[in-house]
Amino acid sequence: MLVREVAVATAFVVLLLDCTPKRGLEQPAELMLYGAERKLTEGDLQGAIEIYREIIRAVNAPEAWFGMSGAFLAKGDTDSAISAYFNGILAQEQREHSDPYYWMRMGYWYSRSGEKEKALKAFNKALELNPSDAKAWNNIGVVYHEEKDYEKAIPYFKKAIALDPSDQRFWYNLGLAYHYIGAYDDAIAAYNASLHIEEARAKVWNDLGVTYRVMGKLEKALACYDRALALAPEDPDIWFNKGILLDRMGKEEEAMYCYMKWAELAVSWKAYLYAGKKAADLNKFPLAWTLLDKALYYKPTSTLVWSARVYAGWKDGGKARASEELAASERYIGKIPEKEIRERALKMTSRLVKKVRAIF
Repeated sequence: MLVREVAVATAFVVLLLDCTPKRGLEQPAELMLYGAERKLTEGDLQGAIEIYREIIRAVNAPEAWFGMSGAFLAKGDTDSAISAYFNGILAQEQREHSDPYYWMRMGYWYSRSGEKEKALKAFNKALELNPSDAKAWNNIGVVYHEEKDYEKAIPYFKKAIALDPSDQRFWYNLGLAYHYIGAYDDAIAAYNASLHIEEARAKVWNDLGVTYRVMGKLEKALACYDRALALAPEDPDIWFNKGILLDRMGKEEEAMYCYMKWAELAVSWKAYLYAGKKAADLNKFPLAWTLLDKALYYKPTSTLVWSARVYAGWKDGGKARASEELAASERYIGKIPEKEIRERALKMTSRLVKKVRAIF
C-alpha cells in the first residue's frame, strides 16, 4: 500500500457499490449457477438441471435457462433444449426492460472493469426503472467520485441520503467527497452523521482525523486516531496516519513508535524506511540500522532506502560511514550519480536542522 493519507486514497474500496442479490434463494444466484456448472463438468446433468430449475422458480434468470438448454442438449433432449433456450431469450428481454437489479449488477461489473461510461448508463437505466432506489443514486455518485468529478458526485450522495438517511455508507461517501473539494466542515458533519448511524466505525474515525489534520486542528485529529485505534488496533494505515500527525506536532518519540507499529503490521519496506529514518533522527542508531536493514531486505533497489542509509551513516559515523553506504549501494543498483543520492541525504539533513532551529 502506498504511503499516503488513507482517507483520501482508498476511495474505491470505501465508496460502496451495492449489488445485493435478490431474496428467495438460500444462496446468491451466482453461486448456484456456479454449482450447476460444476455438476455439468462432473457429468451430473440431471443435478445441474434441478439447480437451474430452482433458480428459475425464484428469479427467472436467463443464465439458468441457457444453462438448462445446454444440459438438455447434452442429454440428447433436443426439444427441451430448444424450449429452454427460447425461454432464456424471453427472460433476458424481460429483464432488460423491467428488472432494475439486472442494470444495477451490470453497472457494478462495468465499474469494476473500468468502463465508467457504460457503468453510468447501466445505473441510470436502473434509476429509470426504480427512481426511489437510494443505492442506484449512491452508485452513480461513486462512479463520478472515481472519475474525480467530486462536485458532480455530491448531489447523488445527497439524493441517496434523502431517500435512505439511515444508511451509514451514503453519509460516509458524502463526507469523503466533501473532503476532496476542501469543504472540511461539511465533511466533518457528514462523518459525524455516519458515526451516529453506525457506531464507532474505525475507518470513519480515521478519515475524520485526516480532515481535522488538514484543517490544522491537530489535537482533535489525534483524538480521532485514538478512537480509530481503539476499534481497529491492527490497522497499519491508522498507525501511519497517527505517526505523521505526531511528527507534525513535534512528538518524535511517539511518532517513531507509530511508524514501528505500522512496520510491524504492514511488513512494508516504506514502513521500515519511515521508522528507520525517524530512529536516525533521534540518534537511536542500533534501532535505525535494524529497521533500515529490513527496508533494504524488502526493497534493495530503492534509491530512497539507500539515501536514508547514507543519511543515517552520516549522522552515526560522519563522512566515512556515509561513503561506505554510498559504495555499498552500487552492488545493488549500480552506479547512482553521487550528486543525486547526496542531494537526497542532504534534504533529510536540512529537515533535521530546521527542526532543531524550531526547537531552540
